Amino acid sequence: MITKQNLIQLKLFTSGLRDIHVKFISNVVNGYDTLLYVDACDSRGIRVSHTPDVDNALSCYDLLKEQTHGLRWIGEQERLYLFVNVLLNKNTFHILNAPQLSMMKEGVIVVNTAHSRRINGPVLVDTMEDEKVKAVGLDIFEGEPNVIHPRLLSHPCTMLLPHTDA
Repeated sequence: MITKQNLIQLKLFTSGLRDIHVKFISNVVNGYDTLLYVDACDSRGIRVSHTPDVDNALSCYDLLKEQTHGLRWIGEQERLYLFVNVLLNKNTFHILNAPQLSMMKEGVIVVNTAHSRRINGPVLVDTMEDEKVKAVGLDIFEGEPNVIHPRLLSHPCTMLLPHTDA
C-alpha cells in the first residue's frame, strides 16, 4: 500500500541521488515500496538489484513483476552501495559478514536501517579500517543500547543516526 509517508520518503530519497554518480544499488529489502525506489533510481540511470536471499524469498509472481521493472541480480564485485533492510530470522542473522564483505568491490558504502544483528559489527569496522568499506550509515547498532563499538563511534566515515520509527 502506498501512503503519503511513502511518497515523502521517496521524494527525499530521489532528491539525494541528484548529486551522486551511482551506477548500481544493491537493495537488501523486500516490501511494498521496492518498485517505487526502483522506478526512482531507473529514472536517474541507476540499476537496482536484490540480493539472492531476497530474490529467493519473492514469489514467482513478484519476481516476474519486478523483472519487468528492470531488476537484475548484481554480483558483489559490482556493488557500490548496499542498503540493508530485512526482517531478522535465522537466515538473515549476520547476513553481512566477513565472507560477503571480502567479496565486495573496494570502496562500497553500506547503509543499514534494519535490525543491527544483520551486520557483524566488528567485521564491519575491520573492513572500514582496511578501506574495503568506504563508509557506513547506521540508525541501529549491534549491542545497542548498552554498547556501540568504540571504533565505529570514532571512525570518520561513519554516519550514526537515531532510529525513530517515525
